Amino acid sequence: MPFLTPSRAQADVGGAASNPSSVAWPSSAHRCWQEFIASLIGRARAVPTPHALRQWSPLAAEPESVAIDSLNQAVMIADASARLVAVNPAFSAITGYASDEVLQRNPRLLKSGRHDDTFYAALWARLQHDGVWQGEIWNRRRDGTLFPAWQTISLVRQAGGEVARYVSVFSDISALKPTEAQLWHLAHHDPLTGLPNRLLLGDELERSMSRARRHDQPLALLFIDLDGFKAVNDRLGHQAGDEVLRAVGARLRQAVRAEDAVARLGGDEFIVVLEEIAGTAAAHEAARKLRQAIGQPVPMGGQMISVSASIGVALYPDDGHDAEALIHAADGAMYRGKPGASPAPSRPA
Repeated sequence: MPFLTPSRAQADVGGAASNPSSVAWPSSAHRCWQEFIASLIGRARAVPTPHALRQWSPLAAEPESVAIDSLNQAVMIADASARLVAVNPAFSAITGYASDEVLQRNPRLLKSGRHDDTFYAALWARLQHDGVWQGEIWNRRRDGTLFPAWQTISLVRQAGGEVARYVSVFSDISALKPTEAQLWHLAHHDPLTGLPNRLLLGDELERSMSRARRHDQPLALLFIDLDGFKAVNDRLGHQAGDEVLRAVGARLRQAVRAEDAVARLGGDEFIVVLEEIAGTAAAHEAARKLRQAIGQPVPMGGQMISVSASIGVALYPDDGHDAEALIHAADGAMYRGKPGASPAPSRPA
């Protein structure tokens, strides 16, 4: 990760933006980590000038340096000019750089290109204000491959307040990424149908409305409620009901374009978001086609199971200016469209 001076923080960056805010750790782990960083900062003051340094050996006189050499976390120390004066063996193991390849060089040699100037400016501001920055960042190895790191950067100041050293400790968290992605998917998707859930729908709908505003085009939201689904559950059991829900979810996904959103709110309720819709007539024609797709029988155990659907249509911006208002409007339209419907019940927005 590059230690950038304020001017370089604005000029020497590129790539996708990322949020530099730190991730909350359990308080006990956080205290242990801060104590470890504090001990490194104390030792950093004893590190000699870059031209006199070849290995981590300047700290070898202290018993604690044996533990530092054994750490799985990479440690690097830079002087006030952001030139590296010390690295530990884990740094070389993680990055592929030998110590004599990086001494006197700026840590920006690890820069991945995935973060933009906003990221580095925020990182630098936090470091200058608090004396420490901690968060996830992408770095580059000597062979050019990128890896995610959990990194802490701390300032070591002289008695007069001038910066004496930068101390950085980081871990390669590549192995955690698949688990992180899996957990994210579980948190944002319906486990039965694999469709986005209400949480992810809210994000996708906000982005769709933003595009609609930018291109001055309407957007349609269709609220779908299955008719006769309770009878399937009651007569054939919940396993049969689950099969029907999976089939409906797959049919909805197949019936719309890749750029359109399909989500399951829960129970027998689904949402479809259609971008760049021509208007009210086009939205109702889309609803008719979806109703037809849903009504196709679902084969199960030698019999055919059929359900129908009531669909309410709401258009952005005519029927709502935010996600919840639009969902509420389509929900009400769906209830009013049910055969023999009474006035729509009051439901939370």
